[in-house]
Formats: sequence, structure tokens, C-alpha cells
Amino acid sequence: MSDKKIKKESPLTLQELKQVLKESNYLTVKDLREVLKTSGYVTTNDLNQSLIKFYTTLVEPRFIKIEQKLEEHDRRFDQIDQRFDDLYKKFETLFQEYVVIKEQLKRMDYAVDEVKTLKMKVADLYQRVEELEKRVSH
Repeated sequence: MSDKKIKKESPLTLQELKQVLKESNYLTVKDLREVLKTSGYVTTNDLNQSLIKFYTTLVEPRFIKIEQKLEEHDRRFDQIDQRFDDLYKKFETLFQEYVVIKEQLKRMDYAVDEVKTLKMKVADLYQRVEELEKRVSH
């Protein structure tokens, strides 16, 4: 610290410091230098009050807003997450139905193949019967 400290007879009162804080949202380094120039010194209590005022007027409300936004986003994400869960359930159901339909189609294809085979056998039997009828009638 320099030896050129200017000290006034009366220090800056807390009320005066509060007035300075009211006029500006918070004390910057420049503001503190100005206070030091005019009053000669600032007490620890004055600095604490200034920091408390700075925190309560600027920092805390912003943190509260940020926390509120985060909570709002959490609620929205929870809603979105629930919607995705619902979609996954629907897709799971659709997939299960798809698997069942696919298996039934395989069975139907197998049954159709069996029917074709049976038709061919019946046609062969008809042909044999006709040949037998021809032989018997000659």
C-alpha cells in the first residue's frame, strides 16, 4: 500500500455505502477506489455488506433463475423421456406382432406347399384311376 492515503475526519458510514450501492447495482473496483478516495478507508464490515448486497442483488437471483430453468428443463426431459418410453413400448408391441405374423406366414407357406403337393398327388391318382378305367374298359 502506498503512503499517500487520504483520510477524512469521518469514515464512510454504512448508510452512505448503502446509498452508493443503491445508486449502482454493486460496487466495482473503480467504485471502491472512489469510496477510498472520498472517505479514506472502507471497513471490513462495509466490504462484507457490499459483497452481501452484490450477492443478493445480482448473483443469487440469477442462480435462482438458473435453478428454476433447470428444474423446468428436468420436468420437460422427464416428459420427453416418458414419451420415448411409451414409443418404445409401442414399437416393442409392434415388433412382437411382426414376429408372430412372420411365423404365421411361414406356417401358411408350408401349408400351401403341402396343399400343392396333395393336389399333385390327387391329380396323379386321378390319372392312375383314368388309366385303370381305360384298361378295365378295353
